[in-house]
Amino acid sequence: MNYLAVNTHNSKLKSVMADSKTLFRVPSYNGDPIKLYYYLNCAKQWLDSVGETQENVMLLLGKLEGKAAIYVSMTDHGFKWEHIEEILKQECNKEDNTLIIEILNLKRHGSFQDLIRDLKQKLFFIKSKLWYIHRDPILVDAVMVPYMNVAQITLRNSLPYRDQIYVSFNSFAETASKILQLEAQGRFDIKSSQALGSNSNPYLSN
Repeated sequence: MNYLAVNTHNSKLKSVMADSKTLFRVPSYNGDPIKLYYYLNCAKQWLDSVGETQENVMLLLGKLEGKAAIYVSMTDHGFKWEHIEEILKQECNKEDNTLIIEILNLKRHGSFQDLIRDLKQKLFFIKSKLWYIHRDPILVDAVMVPYMNVAQITLRNSLPYRDQIYVSFNSFAETASKILQLEAQGRFDIKSSQALGSNSNPYLSN
């Protein structure tokens, strides 16, 4: 019997077992774009502390669930963490674009107040998920910037062209406040949802 080989195998086994005990510090990841960078940061910190071996990368792969696990299993990553990280980032960008497109596709089907409410609900949903992950208001606000910018663009583009100049350089909150002010003054001809479902122009009165 090769005692050296047995001892080497046992040492590796003990090392993997010790590493797996600290793996609880790394959260599971299911492909949610909002949670990606938190997962990657935790995973990288863990790898830095235990060493990037094939066994340790396999332990991290065990943290992947759902879409994330499918993404990685369909590619040849060679158990290199940098390759796995790049795969997850590429797929995350697709998912993140979906969130942004959802905001861009929100349309006014009644008053501007209704549209602003819908946008705020969408932003609140995203911010709540970020807060649950990071628990840091400064970081959460920083990550929210692109979503807020897209919401502002959506709101601005919903205005008649002649009125867009009033909010072109404002934040989302400023734009919403200005539009509600103009709406309260009767600036826009707001029709019912049924009327807006027809082919009529929502900005022209009968």
